[in-house]
Amino acid sequence: MVLCAFNFMQHSVPSEEDSKTTFTVDTVQWVFEGQAFEIAIVGHRDGRVLLMEPLIIYPVENMGNLIERPLWSGNAKTRVTIDDSLPIIKNWIHDCETAHPECKSQKDVPILPTRVLDVGTAESEDCYLRQPGGEMAHYAALSHCWGKTKPLSTTTETLAERLKGIPFNTLPKAFRDAVVLTRKLGIRYVWIDSLCIIQDDTRDWEHEAARMGDIYQDAYITIAATVAHGSDEGFLRPEKPARRMFFPALKQHGYSGLAYVRMEASDYYMSHWSPLAQRAWVFQELVLSRRLIHFTEDQIFWQCAHWTTSEDGVAKYFYSKESGSGNIHYEERALGPGLKHTLAKDSLAIEDFRGCWWAGVENYSSRKLTYPSDRVPAFLAVTKLFQNMTGDIPLAGLWKNDFCVGLLWTVKLNSDGAPPLRFSNVPSWSWFSIDAPLRGHEFSEHKVPVPRLELLEAKVTWEREPLVSPMVGGKAVVRGRLKKMYLGFVLKGTSLDVDHVCLRMELTRNSEESQIVVVGRCTLDDPSRIIDHEIWCLDVTEHRTWLYVEGRNVRCIVHSVLILERTGGDANEYRRLGCGNVNYEYDFEDIQPQTITLI
Repeated sequence: MVLCAFNFMQHSVPSEEDSKTTFTVDTVQWVFEGQAFEIAIVGHRDGRVLLMEPLIIYPVENMGNLIERPLWSGNAKTRVTIDDSLPIIKNWIHDCETAHPECKSQKDVPILPTRVLDVGTAESEDCYLRQPGGEMAHYAALSHCWGKTKPLSTTTETLAERLKGIPFNTLPKAFRDAVVLTRKLGIRYVWIDSLCIIQDDTRDWEHEAARMGDIYQDAYITIAATVAHGSDEGFLRPEKPARRMFFPALKQHGYSGLAYVRMEASDYYMSHWSPLAQRAWVFQELVLSRRLIHFTEDQIFWQCAHWTTSEDGVAKYFYSKESGSGNIHYEERALGPGLKHTLAKDSLAIEDFRGCWWAGVENYSSRKLTYPSDRVPAFLAVTKLFQNMTGDIPLAGLWKNDFCVGLLWTVKLNSDGAPPLRFSNVPSWSWFSIDAPLRGHEFSEHKVPVPRLELLEAKVTWEREPLVSPMVGGKAVVRGRLKKMYLGFVLKGTSLDVDHVCLRMELTRNSEESQIVVVGRCTLDDPSRIIDHEIWCLDVTEHRTWLYVEGRNVRCIVHSVLILERTGGDANEYRRLGCGNVNYEYDFEDIQPQTITLI
């Protein structure tokens, strides 16, 4: 089986460079997954370790109706086109409409967005922009990367021209593919952001950005141009079908030996490594859409609140199982249409909402924005979803009822050591204030945070419409315990180790002379800034944990703290520098609470 698989790999992934040297197999891993075998081969060539793309080997006896799908045709000389795949897509849509109650919309037929692209019928040539004014109809939505150059768009100057008509051949390739697919699905309209929002009209842009959640939730289907780096790239690409081969080793497992072979479905590519997965605006589009069709390099994927499946039928992940508190796969739920269904469960505890929210924040903050100032509006629809589900009040990326725990986000340090971009108009305690990948506070049933801080007042000021227009300031008045400390940096070679910053405190015990001791560790928001003056630790939460102390496990309390510095303004006004933990021996009980303002 391994030799046949290796032969397939050698002929399926040719390389002009690699063909001149010999590939040596080092290890072979194969597992039986569901109805098929998965094989991965690791080897080396010219001193380099190489991992071959995993293979799926599907015995014909296990294929059932899958054998009728074009990808399993066995004709290696024929590419699979969108017309070949269309019956599968239509079947997915039909099954979702009739058998997935969690995917149903509250509106049988929605009101069309402010503007849509009218694609006509399958026989139409050109299309045109429409302003339907309250008309109800089904429509598709396109989720795509803009790319390095701005795609065809609508401006105040071109609006009248777009309403008269848009020649099909003037559309960029991704838009053309979206129009073609929309027509083939029998849908009259498609929503494309750059064409349906007036790009140079601030009021219109903010109005439509505020409705982005409704636009994608109401869309009959969202077309995800997952593989395209920009609008000038098409995504309806011909796919390579499986090869039909004979594997004598399959007879040892009770099969005839005849099987179909193809490269493993690139579902990881769909979720994490695709061009689309790098774009911040797309995050809310993927989370809020009811149904998604992903077009990847090698096949089509389907994603809805019920499940994720692939054109070859191998990748199937069901999301419809009941999930109680603590059992939700936060990352999965925060990456697709299953999130809204999950949040709607009556049994969901605050820890589940918190976990889903911060899984989403972590994923979103790792994505890129062409304009960093879009960091807040590009997350607006997700914020509104949580607000509607919880009834809580959003506070610049945090929540009023969970404010203390929300303060404890940390920055993931850049590998190149470059300082992150900070926004001076955003309060320092908000994760919106920094353009960098983040992580939320760690949550588990064994690490439940207990608030040690009281929120007295919080205010966020916006230039115009909240959450859409630019933020122009904010403050949080809190009551808690502060301790003066110092930061301790250690050398890592010839430079400072910013991954391990110590919290140091002057300590006096038993009337002895004072000494500086290490009482904890912290992560700075901007590790490039070396702080040699005093800082302040604000006691935010405490949690119980197990620590290994002097040869035994000890149940102890750890305090999570904000690292602050004085602003130089009012005496009780502070700015965030980072976040950390204070060791269990050093509590804050000897400190009287005081009221301070965080800006």
